[in-house]
Amino acid sequence: MLFFAIMRIFLLVLLAAISLPAQQVFEKHEDTCPIPRDHRPQVEHFVQIALASANAGGSDAAGSDYDRGNLLADIATFDACLEHFEQAAKLGDEADPSGSESQNILGRVLALQNQLAQASALEKLMPHGTDSFLYGVVEGLAEQGKFAEAEAYETQIPSPEVRNSAGQLVAVAMYKAGKKTEALAKEKALYESIPATEKNRPSLEDTELDLVFKAQDWAEIRRRSAALPAAAHGYFSMVLAVDEADAKAPSAHDDLLAAAKTYVEHRDSPHAGYLVASRLASFHDYPAAEAAAAAVHDDEWNQRAWTSIATFQAEDGKLVEARASIQKIGNGPALEHKLDMGPMGRDEARERVATALTEQGHPDIAMTFLAEQEEKEGVFDHLKAQRVATMASAGDFAKAQALVDAEIAAHSVVIDDDTRAMAAALVRPWYRKDSAAAEHWLTTLKSPALRAAAALALAAEASGEKPQVYHYFVNWD
Repeated sequence: MLFFAIMRIFLLVLLAAISLPAQQVFEKHEDTCPIPRDHRPQVEHFVQIALASANAGGSDAAGSDYDRGNLLADIATFDACLEHFEQAAKLGDEADPSGSESQNILGRVLALQNQLAQASALEKLMPHGTDSFLYGVVEGLAEQGKFAEAEAYETQIPSPEVRNSAGQLVAVAMYKAGKKTEALAKEKALYESIPATEKNRPSLEDTELDLVFKAQDWAEIRRRSAALPAAAHGYFSMVLAVDEADAKAPSAHDDLLAAAKTYVEHRDSPHAGYLVASRLASFHDYPAAEAAAAAVHDDEWNQRAWTSIATFQAEDGKLVEARASIQKIGNGPALEHKLDMGPMGRDEARERVATALTEQGHPDIAMTFLAEQEEKEGVFDHLKAQRVATMASAGDFAKAQALVDAEIAAHSVVIDDDTRAMAAALVRPWYRKDSAAAEHWLTTLKSPALRAAAALALAAEASGEKPQVYHYFVNWD
């Protein structure tokens, strides 16, 4: 049973870790709402523009009901951070089901700011459900070590699944706080609350292993791994090494090197090889990362490994090496499941490298990578926003705006996600250079949905939030 638990945890690590934003590879922002007080008036100004735009002419004017729900949820998140708690609750509920994340943040903010006296009244403003809100309250209390209060709110969560998940969150926080006996007792109680007839009920051993993994108790994880079959140890070593790397544990680099030595692609899977290669690159051990990437012969995951390596190399100023890594995409001597997309793969890597360099403050160097594009038909839709951001950051607002205007014209009836992302990518660097010009452009947008998206981007910029537009460990799904 322990081996299957390891496999399940590895999948969770994979799904979570491949989508970490660049500035969050090894760090977690503890403050949910880092909006300085003196920035709040300008942030509120743009949030109000976004809300007016989202409500302009009903849901049709702001896109589909789904799109409008997402907009309202984003606005609700800003309202929670601005301490407009009632409006955050109302908008989050109106955005149902898209508002669950904003309701979660609202609950967490209340707990962290010791404003839980308002919780009962706010719950009444959310008739569609308070699972996410109460989960956020539990999360905020658990982070502060207020376990008794957290458990009291945990019991109020209507959904059994969400209530169990919140309980596990408390158990992890207890364990990290040194209350291991209490944490394991709580985990056992949570396990026993699952009906024995539940089809997918794990074993208690599985749930305890999940707990120690989440609590990052490396010594205990190793102790429990002693029960693994010998054949499973190689797979386990990769699970542990990747988890340690994302937690920046001191032993991570050595464990990654050991995992790379035991990696067998057809046994351990190509994406496991990608994870090991990309994490080695994150430690700037490029010889080891390149050897790990070369061991991945599946064309798709080989491409992803070299893209991550090239990105870290470029950020280290190793531009020649980064270009050499890009050239290896689609050109491996023994690639399997060939995609026949070598030029496209290399161009996508260039776009991602350019975005990383732009975020690092080197848009001029980023533009040299974009100039090496091999496919002449244009830019992939999902990468156009990155190209706009790079051009604008380099000061070429005319070209960046021309790309956005062309996209708007091509989607004049229905504004899609790519168009919204491009507008946001344009106005943020523009605002840093000329806030008046960026806001004026915002007022010229005829589409309420597009205007709302651009206004929220300006709200984020005015708040001082760093753009999260790039992923080292790429979410390729």
